[in-house]
Amino acid sequence: MTEQVKKSNIVQIGIFAIASLLFFFASVICQTAILFPFAMILWAALVWYALKDIKNRIVYLTFLGTFFLFLLGGDFFEAFFGFAQEFEFTKKLDNHAYLCLIISLVFIHIGYLAVEKLTGKKDKTLDGISFANGDSGLLKFQKAMLVLIYITAIPFFITIIDAAVFSLQNGYLSYYTEYKSRVPSIIESASDLFLVFFFLYLASMPKKKTCYIPMVIYLSRGVLALLTGRRIMFGVAILVLCAYIIIRHKLNPEEKWIDKKKIIIALVLLPIVLVVLYAQRYIRYGEAIEVDGPISIIFRFLSQQGTSINVIKFQKQFEGDPLGCTSLYYTLHYLRGNLLTRGLFDFPMEYYLEKSFQTVYETNCLADYIMYRVNPKDFFDGYGLGTSYIAELHHDLGYVGVALGSVVYGALLNWLYSPKNYSFLKFSLGLIALEEFVILPRYGADVIMRPFYNLTRLGTLFIITLVYLILRKRAKAKRGNEVVS
Repeated sequence: MTEQVKKSNIVQIGIFAIASLLFFFASVICQTAILFPFAMILWAALVWYALKDIKNRIVYLTFLGTFFLFLLGGDFFEAFFGFAQEFEFTKKLDNHAYLCLIISLVFIHIGYLAVEKLTGKKDKTLDGISFANGDSGLLKFQKAMLVLIYITAIPFFITIIDAAVFSLQNGYLSYYTEYKSRVPSIIESASDLFLVFFFLYLASMPKKKTCYIPMVIYLSRGVLALLTGRRIMFGVAILVLCAYIIIRHKLNPEEKWIDKKKIIIALVLLPIVLVVLYAQRYIRYGEAIEVDGPISIIFRFLSQQGTSINVIKFQKQFEGDPLGCTSLYYTLHYLRGNLLTRGLFDFPMEYYLEKSFQTVYETNCLADYIMYRVNPKDFFDGYGLGTSYIAELHHDLGYVGVALGSVVYGALLNWLYSPKNYSFLKFSLGLIALEEFVILPRYGADVIMRPFYNLTRLGTLFIITLVYLILRKRAKAKRGNEVVS
């Protein structure tokens, strides 16, 4: 490390320390819970760490962004901008939630650093990652993926449009209380495969110009999801594509995935997107939009998203509930309904498909239980507070559970997504699970496994990966023979 770099780091640390001290005093003046500034400062330190090597840590940074949005943002904007939250809690419950956040952030970073230490700090050679090397077999693989993307895009859109039409005809909340797909099961199965083909294609590092149409199809899914009121799908699609583009810019800088023009366009579109998402919240309920200036609208939107921390507080408040294994909600849901394993469980799947007393107490769903305890009428009407991996891990194993789960998430965030150690198989799994990592702060502890809880999807993923590896092996053998000759 040069002397100049050392001085730069000392200056940055000094500025961060002063800013942290000022924020702590501001928090005291605003009378926040004592642990709130510590949680915010720790979060800011990790963001700073991710920004220092954003090309290699973009997914980590994206996760930290949604961590703030869903868990810290609501309390932050209430304390410093006066946007009151729907619920009020005692300082004891507030501090419990902030302690959980601190534990989670610390152990996520420990897991992240552990993998970074084990895999090495130097970039591995990226030669041969791009399919632009002319290997005919591997280029055929990409073309096959493109064909499969276009074929499955049709049922993909059919299933989304079916849900959108139902929501427009019956109301947003009806989607959560009454909607059952009217699409034939074979079309639904084909629809499920679109994301597999799409992410496998992106993981194979195709040329930039061939990615545009598949990316537009994928983003269109998020746009159509707005018609069902599910804003999160649109936001997640944007975050996933942005993360992928930055990773590709790191791996294939010669293709210029990012330039000044694109950055300017993104900065211009960002506030517009936030305003649209803010307005959509009121449109889906048929309410008048609260408007008091563009900056205020953006702050209001960010404040409204930061409610998942309330689930952590409610979970502590309602301790002693009869639920078990809440952190395995998606796993148990899959095992109870899967053709191969459902015989092991004497469990009516109807409980998952309805809003009932049995749904609350039998499905190990912390989100349903908390909403029912907070407001039974709203629960049966289809409203929900969501959940959080932190609340579920604490429910099952206490603070130790939060630490153990978080260290696993941190390790995966580095192992799956660091461009320093790219491999097709690893990156494919990472991309397929990326949507779940983005929404993890607002969803269940095992949500990152949800994309793989589908036999059709798993079988297809196995076959295609096997084909890829065979083609890759043949291509390397062919290059080796050419060198020898």
